[in-house]
Amino acid sequence: MLKIGAVFIPVTNVNKSVEWYKDVLELNYVGTWPGDEGADFYFNTEKQYLSLVKVNKKQPTVFS
Repeated sequence: MLKIGAVFIPVTNVNKSVEWYKDVLELNYVGTWPGDEGADFYFNTEKQYLSLVKVNKKQPTVFS
């Protein structure tokens, strides 16, 4: 079965987003990138990563 190894999510405020993903989704926090440019989380059950990536402005979500 093919699985996604990592998911990257753009965020404008890394620190605020880290707290939300820890508190609301209860993901395992791995750490914050140098310069607060992003952060990593780990799903224990699926052995997959979720990474928050800092962006300057909110970006639209587009699926095609």
